[in-house]
Amino acid sequence: MNTSTNWHKFEDRVRTVAQLIWSAPAAARTVHGVQFDCVLELEADRWIILEVTKTNSLEKLRTDIAKIAPVRSALISDGIHATCYFITDVQPTTSIVTTAAANRISALSITELEKLFFDYDSYRFIREAKPFGSAVDPLSGEKDTLPYIPVDYTEVEGSNKFTLTELADTLTHGRRIILLGNYGTGKSRCIQETYHKFCGHLELYRNFPLAIDLRDHWGLRRGPEIIRRHFEDMGLSGTVDAVLKILDKGSIVLLLDGFDEIASQVWSDDPARLAEIRKQSLSGVADLMRIAKGGVLIVGREHYFNSNEEMFDCLGMKEANTLVLQSPEEFSSEQMESYLRTVGSSISIPSWLPRRPLIFKMLTSFEDVDFDVLLQNNGETDFWQRLLGAICEREARIHPSLDPLTIRSVLLELAHRSRTKANNVGPLSLTEINEAFEIVVGRPPRDEASAMLQRLPVLGRVDAETSDRQFVDTYILDGLRATAVAEMPIVGEPSRVMHEKWKHPLGTFGQTVLSQWIAASQVSSAYIEFVKRLSESANRVLAGDIVTALLMVEGAQYDFGNVVLSDSHLGVICLTNGGVRRLRIQDSIIDELILDGDVPTGLELERCIIGVVRGLANQERLPTWMRDVVVEQYDSLSNVARIREAKLSSEQKIFVTIVHKTFFQPGSGRMEDALLRGLGTAGDKRSAKKILSMLLEEGILKDFPGKQGTVYVPARKHARRMGQIMSQLRYSKDPLWLRLSR
Repeated sequence: MNTSTNWHKFEDRVRTVAQLIWSAPAAARTVHGVQFDCVLELEADRWIILEVTKTNSLEKLRTDIAKIAPVRSALISDGIHATCYFITDVQPTTSIVTTAAANRISALSITELEKLFFDYDSYRFIREAKPFGSAVDPLSGEKDTLPYIPVDYTEVEGSNKFTLTELADTLTHGRRIILLGNYGTGKSRCIQETYHKFCGHLELYRNFPLAIDLRDHWGLRRGPEIIRRHFEDMGLSGTVDAVLKILDKGSIVLLLDGFDEIASQVWSDDPARLAEIRKQSLSGVADLMRIAKGGVLIVGREHYFNSNEEMFDCLGMKEANTLVLQSPEEFSSEQMESYLRTVGSSISIPSWLPRRPLIFKMLTSFEDVDFDVLLQNNGETDFWQRLLGAICEREARIHPSLDPLTIRSVLLELAHRSRTKANNVGPLSLTEINEAFEIVVGRPPRDEASAMLQRLPVLGRVDAETSDRQFVDTYILDGLRATAVAEMPIVGEPSRVMHEKWKHPLGTFGQTVLSQWIAASQVSSAYIEFVKRLSESANRVLAGDIVTALLMVEGAQYDFGNVVLSDSHLGVICLTNGGVRRLRIQDSIIDELILDGDVPTGLELERCIIGVVRGLANQERLPTWMRDVVVEQYDSLSNVARIREAKLSSEQKIFVTIVHKTFFQPGSGRMEDALLRGLGTAGDKRSAKKILSMLLEEGILKDFPGKQGTVYVPARKHARRMGQIMSQLRYSKDPLWLRLSR
């Protein structure tokens, strides 16, 4: 932006603020032959004159004083009193303030001028002392004060990555951003750090950030009501009117945490009714988006909405001018090591260990645990059992009146109870926690036991103002839920669970734990019979848990005997390990469906909502056994990282990577090094060279010598054919794909 444009924007901003302060029109005006940047006529005999400068110098002030003095005298002769201001872009120096005051002129920065209208410092002081969403210390419920480990936020429909600074810059330009992510992936911490970024550089960003936890605003239907309650909750009700006046002026940046929590007080097991509830609950947010003209960052759980269209509609945003980002699921190895350094730990991280800060925070608190034993490389499920045992043994040492088995049973009972909560991780009242203890032990907890229950490391405060608790990490919660299901008396008739209406299915880790338990039990037929009974009970979510766990057992073949599972919510249906016969799932929500090349002969999906289908790139190849389904997202393999995660063989991944880089990325050719970059092992690179030779032999690619090595270019006549292979993936019958697969 050129200097002239910047100058005019600065002048316009001063005039806008002046109008808000003095409630009168502000405009440039010639007074007694002298041009002034901003003049307001409050009354016939009382004026305000502001002279604007971006030069913070005493010489410029003296020039303006010489200009103002004779005009002020002339106005006095006309019976007009003029109050004069000297407005600078940055904080004026002491000499400027002193010299201006000696001449009855107030020298202010633009920030100080704005403070006459909106005392942002008072808001900042109170807001910074409060927690930001779920970014809280689990034990105290106070704001999380651990050092922030910088992460990148990735564009959902693209490969662009945004740092925290880039987020702030984007918001400054009035852009709207939706940040999606699962529980515990740092969305609230992103809100907190973005807020601090703005507050630390108000002079630079020229915007006032408001950080609002939406869970505190359930039931509000209008945007101004959200702003008013936010300020009233902080004891700043006298500031609300000023904020509402500038909400549509572009100088307020809204940081909104938890669009998925604002509707958590209401639940329905009808997907259509759920969509209606979401829209009604978010009507206040949508109205706020209509009014606000500044940047907006709003965060919430991934797959909370049935589709992107519903998300944009409910939030009152337009897809064309909204940036949708993804929060990283876990830290990278480098970020995790950086985190460990901040807490003074030097734990060696196994490759299978989840890179979740709360897990490591918990590990570093086990001062007397042998980490070599706890982290021995036997895999994630084995680590989970040892971690759970270490947690219970640690608490039993602190409270000798309780044994590890009792603590373990209480945790499993609490995980069981969380299944019926509208929010995935809670909350659980202290009464419910005490009831769980009584169910396990047979008597209410005494004082010492009550104290222990309130400080269990897997439970954290919802916030400092309530005694309610919630699970602090979904990895731990998922493991507890899976263990609780695995230990149910499957062969018997657990009447309690048959009558419960669970809301939250097992995640991928929980399914893995349960599937390994089933495989080791060698009584899969008992689980299938249990599914049959559950499919006719109130608890269809538990039925879905067992179905998904059975399908994860490697190489197994299961006949469900014409079970029809409806009105359920299933986590991940994986069709890459075993087989399934005579099973129909209908009118249900499926978070993720992973397909293999083999078409299942005995599975039917009808009228289901599916979050992600992996193995297909678009709806054109939707198999016939999936009828009337709504798919929010297909696995389009849009970048190399996604390709590596796909359920393809090593050779298939290499082929798709090479085709993606040559045919579907910008550019006319690729150097051999660029094509092989990111493929991993030396064996992969050897396979890549063979696949390159095959593509050259088939005429799919052409090569020629470049300045720094061989360059590969695509034969564009094969673009459509390559696109079909990329969209069909495992279902492709193209001779090239079949040759590759062999």
